[in-house]
Amino acid sequence: MKPILMIVLAVSQALFAGAADKGNPTQADIRTPEGVWKSIAAILGGARLPQTALDAITLKITGTNYEVTVVGEKEPDRGTSTLDKSTTPMR
Repeated sequence: MKPILMIVLAVSQALFAGAADKGNPTQADIRTPEGVWKSIAAILGGARLPQTALDAITLKITGTNYEVTVVGEKEPDRGTSTLDKSTTPMR
């Protein structure tokens, strides 16, 4: 599901943008991504998703676990993710 990838990338970029502005981010600069997130934009097949589609998507992050729910889908997408702090920028 490509929109989910775009959402996760957007969340990651938003979380670490402030730290990147400071040069070399420290552990204190890195905010935890935990919480419930709503997408502000997504692209699928080269086309932007309409606002109604964006409103139907929710990303929940708890520790290293994520869950993406889409209104109308039977089951959410669940998985794990990790932050690679050894790269610049972190990913």
